[in-house]
Order: sequence, then C-alpha cells, then structure tokens
Amino acid sequence: MTEKISYAVNNKIAFSQIEDTHFSGFIGDYFNRFFKNRVLSEHAKTEVFGEAEKALREPHDDDTIVGMWSGEFWGKLEISACRVYEYTHDASLLEFVKESAYRVLSYARPDGYINSYKDSANFFAPNPDETVKLMGWRCDWNWNIWCRKYTLWGLVECAILTGDEKILDGAHRLAAQLIHELHEKHVRLGDTGTANFSGVPSGSILKPMLILYRYTGDSELLDFCVEIAENWDRDDGKRPNLIRNALENRPVHEWYPHSHLWAKAYETMSCLDGLLELYRVTGTKKYLEAVKSMYELLKQNESNVVGSVGFNDILAHAAAWENAISEPCDVIHWMRVCTELFSLTGDAKYLNSAEKSFYNAFMASVSDDGTWGARGVRSSGRHFMAEGQSGCKHNHCCVDNIPRGFLNFTSSAVMSDENGLYITEFCPFTYENQLKNIRMTCSDGYLETGRVSLDIKTEKPLTLRIRVPECAGAHAFLTVNGEKTPLTCGEFYSLSLKESFKIDLDFDFFASVCDFPGSVDVDSLPKGDFRIDRWIWENTKERGMPRDSMMNKPCSFVTYGPLVLARSKKLGTSEEAMFFFDSIRGKGAAAKVQAVTDKKANVLCQFDVTLTENENAQTLEMCDYGTAADNFSNIDQKFFNLYL
Repeated sequence: MTEKISYAVNNKIAFSQIEDTHFSGFIGDYFNRFFKNRVLSEHAKTEVFGEAEKALREPHDDDTIVGMWSGEFWGKLEISACRVYEYTHDASLLEFVKESAYRVLSYARPDGYINSYKDSANFFAPNPDETVKLMGWRCDWNWNIWCRKYTLWGLVECAILTGDEKILDGAHRLAAQLIHELHEKHVRLGDTGTANFSGVPSGSILKPMLILYRYTGDSELLDFCVEIAENWDRDDGKRPNLIRNALENRPVHEWYPHSHLWAKAYETMSCLDGLLELYRVTGTKKYLEAVKSMYELLKQNESNVVGSVGFNDILAHAAAWENAISEPCDVIHWMRVCTELFSLTGDAKYLNSAEKSFYNAFMASVSDDGTWGARGVRSSGRHFMAEGQSGCKHNHCCVDNIPRGFLNFTSSAVMSDENGLYITEFCPFTYENQLKNIRMTCSDGYLETGRVSLDIKTEKPLTLRIRVPECAGAHAFLTVNGEKTPLTCGEFYSLSLKESFKIDLDFDFFASVCDFPGSVDVDSLPKGDFRIDRWIWENTKERGMPRDSMMNKPCSFVTYGPLVLARSKKLGTSEEAMFFFDSIRGKGAAAKVQAVTDKKANVLCQFDVTLTENENAQTLEMCDYGTAADNFSNIDQKFFNLYL
C-alpha cells in the first residue's frame, strides 16, 4: 500500500525494518518466549484475541456510569501482532491478523462506529458524586475516544501490512464518524474523557489519525489533528496547554495544582508521539521543539531510579522519591519518544535514555516465562503482577503493550541514513539487509564486561557510526586490524569500511555508587497520601504491601554500564541483609564489579560487587535490577532491593 501524502520532514536517521534484526542470547530468549505465548500460540489467538474482540462485538463499557477501557485491547494486540509478523514472518499470523480485522469490521454500525461503548456520544466523565453513591468510591473516567484510538490504529496497521483497501476503508469510516459527531455536537476533544486528565487520553488519537491521513489523503483528518494541537497551545492557559507549557520549560508537576490528579504519564507521552508525527507531516517546528523540551523536563524532574519516568503513571516529580514505582506502559512510551527524537535529530543522548529504560524498568516488567507482565515495578520489595482489566481475564493495558516495547528496541538497534549504518545497541544480534548486501553480528558480553565484537560482511564500501554509550569509561577504545582508537563517551564514532571487517569494542564500563539525592520521610506523610497508597497498593489484600516495606532512610545504589544493580533472594541473599543495614550514603564508598559466569539463578547478569569504604571492604552478590524479581509473586514482600 502506497502513501498518498509524503512527509514534509523525513527522519534524519531511519529505523531499520523489523525483520532485519534478530536478537539472541538471554534477551532474544525473552523476545521469543513472549511472542510465542502472547501472540503466536493458539491460546493467544483464541482466548486473548477472542476476549478483546468480544469487547467490540458486545459493547458494555458504559453499562454503568463508570466507563472502562476494554475497547483498547484489540487494537493493542493487533498492532503488536503486525509487528511480530514482521519479526517472524509467520504466515499463519499474517492470515490471522487479517481475519481478526475483518471480524472487527463486521461489528461496525452503518456509520462506521466500532467501540466497546454502546453510546457513541458518551464522551464525558461521569459525575463523581453519583459514582460515590452508586459504587462507594469516587470515579471520573471515560475512555470512549481512547478505546477508539487503538481500534483505529490496529485497523490502519493491518491495512498497511496486508495492503487491504477494505480494512483501510473501515478505519477511515471509523475516524470520520468520530470527527463528524464531535463537530455536530460542538464538542471540543480536550473536554472529553476523564475530567482530571484534561482530554489528554482522547488527544492521543493524533498519531493514528495522521498515519491514516497519509494513506488516504483526506484533508479533514489533518484539519482535525491540527485542531488537537491548537488546543494544546492556548492563550487562556487551560490545562494541559501542553505545547505552550513545554516551550516555556515549566516542570510538569508545576503546571497546575495537584499534578497527581491530572498529569497521566502514559497518555501524555502518547500525545508527544503524536506531536512528532504532526511535525513530520506539517513541518511546523514548534511541535518538535515542544517534545524536545518535554524530554528535558521529564529527564530532569521525572526520571526515577529504575530507568523510567513518572511515579506509577503520574508526572509528579518522581525524581525526588526513592520509593519508585513505574508502570510498564510509561517506560514503553518513554522509550518510543526517545528513539523517535533520535531519528529526527541524530542526538545520541536520546538513545542513552532509551537504553537505560530498556534494560532496567522494561525488562523488570516482563515475566520470566513470557506469559504475562507487571502492573508496576518497584525499586525494592516486590513488583506487583498485572491482573485482567475491564472485566477481562487475559488482557491488561501494560501486558498488551509489551511486544511493542521489544520491537521498538529491535528497529532502533541498527539504523541508517543515505551514507551508512548507525550501530546503536550491543546485546547479541544478527542484522541482515539483503538489498544492501550487508550482514552483521554482535557478540555477547556487552552488559557483563562492556566488551563486544562486531563481525561485518559487506560487498560495498560502508560507513559505520557506532554509538559510544554515555556510561563508557575514560579508556574506551575500538580495535580494527590490531589498531586501537580511543572513543569518547556519548558520541558516535565513524569509520569507513571497504570490505568485511571485525571490530572489537571495549567501552571500559565501571561501577558507580550513587547517593540518592534525598529521602521522602514516609512516616511524616498522611496515610491517604497518594505516594503511600500507590506504592503499597493496600486497597486489595492480594496486591498490598505493608507500609514498613518502603525505604525510609537516606540510601545509595550501584550502577554498572547501563544497568542498575540489585540484591535479590534469587541469589540467596537474606531479607535482613537487604533491608536492615547501615546506609553507605555520603560515606564516599567506591565499587568494583566482576561478572559471574556461573550464575545462581535465571538473571540477565550476576556480579560480585566489592564495596570499599575507607579501608573497609565487603563483597556483595548482585544482579541486574531488570531480572532481580521473582516473577511477580504476591507472597514474599521483601524479595529484592536496589538500595544499599
């Protein structure tokens, strides 16, 4: 299927085709297990997809005044399945995604409407006072347009993948129905959805609308998208005024009072993704500049210790709290924003952020067996497992997003411009581009030692640009044909090849003891404070954590390369050793690490970490934070801790 509308601004550096890069080793096994269980298996096709399709076939999300979000699941699954097909080229999967799209189209009303809400005009949040009377708790959410977004996106991606014009037409009718109904009823998109979230979930429909515009040429779609952006650049300051606040470099938690009530992280970053697409389509520079500014604001104020942004899906100055908790949806979309910014600007700093996120918060979100994932990952104690949402047993917003996290990482590991290739990641992979007659393999060892080899076979002269991670040491170097060349951290190193070569890289990784900048006095916070409630999640017995499981004293943590390290019962470390200790914060401790080859448990990396304080030394068994947990058991409340 050919685009009818070209971009006004193309990426400086293009993502690779997903099928060109395949990962091996520990990370590759994680990929394959998850794809097999959640996308390729008969269980996935019948139970997981079946449940998601049913939500669209039998709308029910507005049966009560509280609107749910079961309508988002099919679109997420369909997008993921399309991407997994590109990775695996599984013929049966291709046939399945097309059949599933046709089934969903059969649920459409004559005007094109498809959703899990019966009432297409049910746009607004319920009266919170009425929800208290009906349900016993206060709620103001409505996810009608948010759900349509994902159905629209799933149909569009399937149409592009299969070249099926009927599926594209169904997506077009779905989009047109929404636009016409909003305009007929004089409803501003920013007033829809949840009252507190300021229309941000609804506004995230920007990205799939723009993709659809490029394949249909329907100018009404573009006008609607520009209208969305104009609502984020308002003279009256009405929240969220995303573009104007970003360009004024205001930290998100300072935009309006009580950011924990409105500043939803996942949806906000989905909107940033849409703004980057709008920049590509229109060439309007302020859209790009707003996202670049948001990146800096989030990096400075919302980066949490586990490598994600936000505090349990809230942008509320998460960088200040050592008791971190990250929603997988947040880290997946943060990684996406980072890699998209790199593709448009070529600035390596965005890749460094994405890398840290992938190996830490994202990997912590995926179950070892590839069947499920987390609802939230904590900095200590235990993570909490996702549960079925919106009346579903097999679907959850974060779990259904995980394949896209894997595959966005895949497409950004090797990138290109007209002059050559960019090598941006170094866990073991094979890259093969038959059109360019290039084959490349990357060895294992990056995370354990900072040393890898690139074996490159090419039939034509080739320019390579190799990312030097910002965590590289002062003595990082590259070796070609026995000749060593020093490398500078945070930059790309360029070299030209005329034939096949082997390149050895030593990034000189080192361990750092990082003092957390402050400490939240947990005891001083009232019982109902959201920082307590969201971390311990005490509203359900199964998911609840005791309040005393939170860290409540100044502490430090260890990093090595892009990894945050942790102690874990996986390695036989006792609870007493992990949670009842004298802090080393502020004592000038230094650390050295030694990778352990004979690992005690199923972890990505294991290390012996020697901490030296004055003349005192102790050696701890530690592993990467991303695989330190116990597959989301609800039994053991103090299973791991990244703090020392």
